[in-house]
Amino acid sequence: MDKFVGILGGMGTEATSYFYAQLMSFVNATSDQEHLKVLLYNNSKIPDRTNYILNHTNSPLGELITSAKILEHAGVDFIVIPCNAAHHFYDEIKKNLSIPLIDITREVLAEIQINKQSKTTIGLCATTGTIKAALYEKSFEAEGLKLYTPNELEQNVINEVIYNIKNKKHIDYNRLSSAINNFCLCHQINTLILGCTELSLIKNKLKLSGIVVMDSNTILAYRTYQYAKNIIEVTK
Repeated sequence: MDKFVGILGGMGTEATSYFYAQLMSFVNATSDQEHLKVLLYNNSKIPDRTNYILNHTNSPLGELITSAKILEHAGVDFIVIPCNAAHHFYDEIKKNLSIPLIDITREVLAEIQINKQSKTTIGLCATTGTIKAALYEKSFEAEGLKLYTPNELEQNVINEVIYNIKNKKHIDYNRLSSAINNFCLCHQINTLILGCTELSLIKNKLKLSGIVVMDSNTILAYRTYQYAKNIIEVTK
C-alpha cells in the first residue's frame, strides 16, 4: 500500500509547485486512482530561513514545527520539505514529530553515491544561509566526502539570483552561468549540487560546460516517490 505523503511547502511557493509536479511525473499514472495520496501544506508565511541564519531575524522554527504538526495530525506517513535552508532546523522539527521527516541533504548524498558521482569533485550552489550553516557538509563529511563552495563574489551572484527568482525580478543568466563556471573551473568540479530548490526552476537556462548537475528538488521528488511506493524504506 502506498504511503500518504506530507509536503511542507511555501519556501518558496513556485519551488514547491515544481517539486509536486516532479513527484507526480515519477508516478507515471494512467488513471486518477494510480496517483499518490499527497497532502501539501503551502505555508507562505514562514519567515525567511537565510535571513535568520545570517542575521538572527524572526525565527521560522515555530511556523515550521506548527506546519509539520498539521501534516502529522492529518495522518501523513512521512514529511518532506522542498527547501534546503529549512533543514537548518531539521533536528528541532524532527524532535516534535512521531513520524519520519526526510532530510534533503541525505537524499542528495544517497543519489550521488548511487550514481557513483561521489568519486568526482563535488561543488555546491545554494543560498548564503545554506552555505553558512554547512548543511550539506555535515552529511557529506560524515561519509568522508569533501564539498567545495563558491568564493564570496561568486556566492553573492548566486544568492542574488535566488532571491530574484523568488521576487520575480530580472535574472542575468549569463552572469550566473559565468560565476558558476568560474567556481567549477577553479576547483575542477565536475559534479554540481543545486542546493536551493529555486535554482531548479532555472536549471535549463544555465550554460554549464562538462558538469553533471544534481538538482536537490528533483532528487527529493524522486526519492519521495520511492519512499511512497515502498521501493526504499522510510526510517525515522
